[in-house]
Amino acid sequence: SPVTMGRNGRSRWSEIPKWIERVVHLFNGVVRGSERQDFLGRRAVIRPRRTTGGKMFFDRDVDIEQKVDTSMLSLPSEKRAASEDGLSENHAYVDVRGVTSDEAREMAEEERELLQRILALDDENQDSTIEEIEDALREEFHPLAGFDLGVGGLVLALSSIGCIPISSCNGGVMGGTHSLPHPWIVFHAPVATIDQLLSAAVGAGVGLVNNDGGMLELYSGSVSNFNEMATVLTS
Repeated sequence: SPVTMGRNGRSRWSEIPKWIERVVHLFNGVVRGSERQDFLGRRAVIRPRRTTGGKMFFDRDVDIEQKVDTSMLSLPSEKRAASEDGLSENHAYVDVRGVTSDEAREMAEEERELLQRILALDDENQDSTIEEIEDALREEFHPLAGFDLGVGGLVLALSSIGCIPISSCNGGVMGGTHSLPHPWIVFHAPVATIDQLLSAAVGAGVGLVNNDGGMLELYSGSVSNFNEMATVLTS
């Protein structure tokens, strides 16, 4: 199976993790037969934030805040977390629980290499390179192909510490039309993870606040900050 192939064609894992099977299953149903389709056609549940914009990819100005009221948090029912029919907040929701720290670390590292490759280019060549990378991930059925480029690493890192990601978007920082003009992730989190999340968010310059439905919201002006937070959480 292509999804088991790692760098240089070597096997990434001896056995395909269940969360990858679920991602690939959804990937087959949503993307196959459509050349350029927004994989996770989400409905955002986060509140709009003041944004001044940014002329280049990866660069959006947002007001960063790290403040969590743990009394507002709640965990989803097993039925909601294991849904195979989507959720009201994300019709293409996929259950990515069960990611190990090693798996998440490897995905964050691979994502960082892709982002560095893009950042090294001038503005004129970024667009075509991003498209090439996204196409290559889809063709390989790579686990990161199940998410907007630049957010998958942090989504999987959240899962690896016991959180339950619900929806995510890179905010169009790689081009295209998106629900909000900056990267975001909404997720459920056990209270026991809050100190770790706050520490990682502060260190990476990522916003972390309460959201509706007992969830939390991570947001940033840059997917590079998201990847930095993923690296911290999986180190």
